[in-house]
Amino acid sequence: RLLLQLDQEPADKPLSRLLAVDCTTGKTLWEVPRDAPSSWSTPLPVHTGERDELVTCAGDWVISYSPETGRELWRAKCLGGEVVPSATFAGGLVVAAIQGAACAAIRPGGEGDVTAERVAWTYADDLPEVCSPVVTPAGVVLLASDGTATCLQASTGKPLWRRALGEACSASPIARGDRVFVVSELGNLHVLDAANGGAVLARRELPE
Repeated sequence: RLLLQLDQEPADKPLSRLLAVDCTTGKTLWEVPRDAPSSWSTPLPVHTGERDELVTCAGDWVISYSPETGRELWRAKCLGGEVVPSATFAGGLVVAAIQGAACAAIRPGGEGDVTAERVAWTYADDLPEVCSPVVTPAGVVLLASDGTATCLQASTGKPLWRRALGEACSASPIARGDRVFVVSELGNLHVLDAANGGAVLARRELPE
C-alpha cells in the first residue's frame, strides 16, 4: 500500500488528510481527516517491536497512526509552523525537527497525547528548515540551511560535534555508515566523518 500525507491550509477546514492506496488497483483502502495545517514532510513508517506505526509531522504536532486502519495512536506537541523536514527513527526514538521550534525525540508506542510522558529529549540550536535529519552509528545528524551540521547522541540529545560548512543547503543529507554526504546549493559535495567530529573527508565540485 502507498501511504500519503496530504496536508493543506486552512487548519479549520477538513482539507488535510492521510490515506492508504492499494498499489495494485489504485483504490483508496482508507482515508482519515487530519486537524493539521499545510506541511511538506513525508510520513515515516516505524516498527516499535510490538506494532507498526506511521509517523507524521505538521504544525505543532508529531502524530502517529496505524498504517493498517488509519486510526490515530498518539500525538506529541513539540514542533511548529509549516513543517518541511521528515522525521527519522534512531535508537528506538522518533526524531523530528524544524527551525523555530525544536528537535524532539519521542518514544513511540503510546496512546493519546503523550507530550508529557514520552518526549525523551529536545534540542534547540542549528535546526533544519528544509533538510531532514539522518541517522549514523555515531548519532543523529541535523543540517541547517546555512550549512551547519550537528550530530546529537540519539539516546540523550547531547551534541557531539558541530561543523559549519559555510555554504547554504536545501537538500537533505545522505548517510551511509559513518559517512554523511552533503550537497550544497553551490553544487559542492562534502563528505563528513560522523565518527570523527564531522571531519571533512572530501569536497568535490559538481557540474551543477
